[in-house]
Amino acid sequence: MQIKVPGGSFTGAIEGEIVRFRNVPYGILKARFTEAEMANNVGDCDCTRQGPLCPQDKPYRDSYLSVAEEDVIEFEEVYDEMNCLNLMITMPKSVGTAKLPVVVWVHGGGNSAGTAYRGVNDPKDWVQRGIDIGKPFIVVTIQYRVHFFGFLPFKGKGNFGQYDQLLATDWVHKYIGYFGGDKDRVTVAGQSSGSFCVWNVSCRPDAKFKQAAYLSGSLKGTSTRSLEEYEELTKKICNLLNCTEDELQTCPWHDLVRAYKELGIQVLMQCDDGHFKPKGEWHKPPQNMHRVIISDCIEDGQFFTDGLQEGQLVGMLQQLIPESVQKVYPLKTDHQAIRLLTDYIFAAGNHSVDCEMQQTIKVFRQLFDATNPVDPSRGNIHMVELLYLLHAYKVKPEYLPLVHRVQDLWIDLIYYEDPWDPKQEFLRVESTTVVEPRENLSKYRAIDKFHVLDNEVVRKSRNTISGW
Repeated sequence: MQIKVPGGSFTGAIEGEIVRFRNVPYGILKARFTEAEMANNVGDCDCTRQGPLCPQDKPYRDSYLSVAEEDVIEFEEVYDEMNCLNLMITMPKSVGTAKLPVVVWVHGGGNSAGTAYRGVNDPKDWVQRGIDIGKPFIVVTIQYRVHFFGFLPFKGKGNFGQYDQLLATDWVHKYIGYFGGDKDRVTVAGQSSGSFCVWNVSCRPDAKFKQAAYLSGSLKGTSTRSLEEYEELTKKICNLLNCTEDELQTCPWHDLVRAYKELGIQVLMQCDDGHFKPKGEWHKPPQNMHRVIISDCIEDGQFFTDGLQEGQLVGMLQQLIPESVQKVYPLKTDHQAIRLLTDYIFAAGNHSVDCEMQQTIKVFRQLFDATNPVDPSRGNIHMVELLYLLHAYKVKPEYLPLVHRVQDLWIDLIYYEDPWDPKQEFLRVESTTVVEPRENLSKYRAIDKFHVLDNEVVRKSRNTISGW
């Protein structure tokens, strides 16, 4: 299937009732640590194969979600720093005359890894669900610069990965109409660090979309870094590579990947450099959205136990967290440690922003507390909502009705409709049960404890866990 646009065309691959356009170029990079320009006049593009990834140590694999190794949807680990700004469009083969609403999906990965082509991010089943219920839509899954290439400041300016995301939404606004999409009905959604990125892009006055969805990534629970902190990191990198700061812009990309690994960094934070957002305003919520979903999982903090032995996380936090906080959040077991991290990094910040935004914006608060539908023995974990919403992997049969219910609610949002009654305090997704609006948030989130988490020492403990 071929789509013609001014200055070129895109040929995609038909897969049943769906067509995919992979490796669609949206940005042109002329040099490392610079803003990309929009890709126009690209000529005739074969978009039937996956595009290259941004260089990184190792993309996350879906085995974390208890997906069996033989079932993991594989992707090609082909890295190309200058050509990684590509996207994938998943859409119905038959569009018709009516313009379809659009989702722009921003993957997670701690700003240090990840790809649009990772299996769990595959929206094909969700798009098929829209076709099946008579509400077709388009999903645009974007690649952006991660690792040092996207988030290490250079000469006083950083957050290049965020500029990529903004550029991708501008590309969608300009070109999605040729694919049958409605540029005026775009919802931008992200998960984990992708969610924090979407928070920031949606705060921009030049953002060309009016709806957003934030999954397990808190505007106020995620730290930023100062230019001074990043300057210290840059010095460490230069010392390790025996080079100058200027030479970081041209050194082989695998040198930067090696430095990241040897320095033991786990996550890269946005830099409060005063460019992408005004200095000191990274935690201010957007004012120009019409409708948003804010979501977190009851066990989001479990992600930080990955790779740790039992008791290690507790021991680490006991040394880092002040006694005043431990009186409210006892740290005797891994489960208690997970709840502390869940509340600090995800739930408390989401609750604060929810209360603040409700004055001017339609906010739909979602508590995603259902168990892992691929392996129920894992319980609730970070990223579990993707197994329901995108449904890229086969779930246990008893969870399929809930998968469809979750998908349908979000499709309502995509159609610029209220997914549930906005007068309800929140919506809770429970294990195998049909979703119902609930009240009394304090029954499911420890909102009476959140006040102790507004603590500088707690913030520094997050830095330590993240490798800073």
